[in-house]
Amino acid sequence: MNPRTAWPDFSQFGPHPAAPLLRAWLTDARARTRAWLGDLDADARLGPQAALLNPPQWEVGHLAWFWEKWLLRAGDTTRVPSSLVAQADSLYDSAAVAHDTRWRLPLLPWDATWRYLDQVLAGVESRLAHEPLDDALAYFIQLCVFHHDMHNEAFAIRRQSLGDLPLTVAGDALPGTRATMPAPAGHGDIAFPAGTYRQGARVGTGFAFDNEKWAHEVAHGAFAIALQPVTQGEFLAFVEADGYRRRECWSEAGWRWRETSLPVHPACWRRVDGDWQARHFDAWLPLQADTAMVHVNAHEAEAWCRMAGRRLPTETEWERAHDALAARGQVWEWTATNFAPYAGFSADPYAEYSTPWFDGSFRVLRGGSIATAPRCLWKTWRNFYVPERNDMFCGFRTCAR
Repeated sequence: MNPRTAWPDFSQFGPHPAAPLLRAWLTDARARTRAWLGDLDADARLGPQAALLNPPQWEVGHLAWFWEKWLLRAGDTTRVPSSLVAQADSLYDSAAVAHDTRWRLPLLPWDATWRYLDQVLAGVESRLAHEPLDDALAYFIQLCVFHHDMHNEAFAIRRQSLGDLPLTVAGDALPGTRATMPAPAGHGDIAFPAGTYRQGARVGTGFAFDNEKWAHEVAHGAFAIALQPVTQGEFLAFVEADGYRRRECWSEAGWRWRETSLPVHPACWRRVDGDWQARHFDAWLPLQADTAMVHVNAHEAEAWCRMAGRRLPTETEWERAHDALAARGQVWEWTATNFAPYAGFSADPYAEYSTPWFDGSFRVLRGGSIATAPRCLWKTWRNFYVPERNDMFCGFRTCAR
């Protein structure tokens, strides 16, 4: 069966950007990949094998394969099997290639991997230059740009986790060229009365991923949400009150994580001669009390909330309050909501994006981080990770109980 017969009406995802802007996005996404990875030596191009990492040499090839699949191979590799690279589908398809095998595959050499990416992107640019920009073409270019942006953020996470990128280089590679997170504006809570909110992406307002479809009414109670995320200084109070050892602060799942991992302070923190420092890429910097807390998982966020008499917002509350919130786009913000499909969900052509992860083990995050491309900072975007992860640029804001 031709999978394209089940594809949606792409006019639902309009209006779309004009071709010059899409071309600029493509160029920018590729340049940022080079900025994150261009300095890697031969050993680092595969890097350490770990559950939360991918080998960069594989991941760049995957980016090329993804662009090629959707824009040069008609999205149907069974009917259009030809690729610029022999056996590309068995090497670079993330849905088919087991994670642990990616370090052992006969990957293209590093230079050849970049040539593969460049050849594919040249083909995409040729389509933009010579074909009418209809709804379908615009949809798939945006899909591939945003997918590329997500991998660029993963490269930033990798370099932060390994601490192997100079801070000055990282600052240039970040979308906003910010070496440190700016101080958030606004303090206190903003209150909302009980009511209903139309949550999710609306038809005719631009691109959306399938897990955002479509806008639907959700009832919510009255709530008051913090204008800004929890700061490093506020989280320090939890650490210095021995919060990591206080069982009453932790959920059952959180305490199991804590007993397994045995943390006594957040990842990327250390204390030197009585002073706390936080690592930002390769640099240890004095703790910045007024900047957003980062690199904490959902369990740590909830433990802080219990000590403070607060709670995490639901994703409905977060989206309802979005336009009034300060300091968005500094850190991905944990919510209390498990990742699940909206009523009436249907997968879009990239079916592996959402459907495999609706198993109840993932938590929704909202907002965006300093490593997120600004073009991806839209209101209804739903990020999702398992609640144990703290390697991403993730923090949290809270609601009054």
